Amino acid sequence: VPGRVAWRSENLPFNRHVRRRLSKAKYVVVHVFSGPDNGYWRALETKDVAVLPLDLLQGADLLDSDLGGFLEDLTMQGKVHLWLAGPPCRSVSVSRHQDNGGPPPVRGRHEDRFGLPGLSPFEETLVSGDSVLWLKNLWWMWLARRHQAHVQFLLEQPQDPWEWKDQEEEYPSFTVWPETEEVMRQLELHRTRVHQGALGH
Repeated sequence: VPGRVAWRSENLPFNRHVRRRLSKAKYVVVHVFSGPDNGYWRALETKDVAVLPLDLLQGADLLDSDLGGFLEDLTMQGKVHLWLAGPPCRSVSVSRHQDNGGPPPVRGRHEDRFGLPGLSPFEETLVSGDSVLWLKNLWWMWLARRHQAHVQFLLEQPQDPWEWKDQEEEYPSFTVWPETEEVMRQLELHRTRVHQGALGH
């Protein structure tokens, strides 16, 4: 999960100008899994605030060791004041359990949370990648708080299906992982539930 300590700047998905902007800013906002529109988030920058949006759709592979090492350095310097994240939920989606011809379940809730038996190579890659992305994000959040007492977090995920569906099925959810619970406890995070329909989703 940790990135490369001696990360290589030539492998980062942004240039020296962006790194210099981050180093000089009074406040840094990191938005991982930010989506395709880099400009929307960068438009929120001010003289004192630098925003770093990162997403695979912008060429930023968050599984990359050099990018991981850079983010660790940034957090350990105490630069990050706001961490926003919406890691992929495709491998824990409740729609995989609808038995309607769509993609099948690939995870269990507890014992098989890192992948059900008999997955195809494609499914194994998907599940492993998403697992590592989730754990990396928790790791970066934890590091950020260790080095900046005033950092704030907003981590978005679908509501645990067990809270609103039949509990006879083992629905997976990153929110019930022990690592998630422990990081939430250490960072003193709490859950806020939002109805997406009311927000036009």
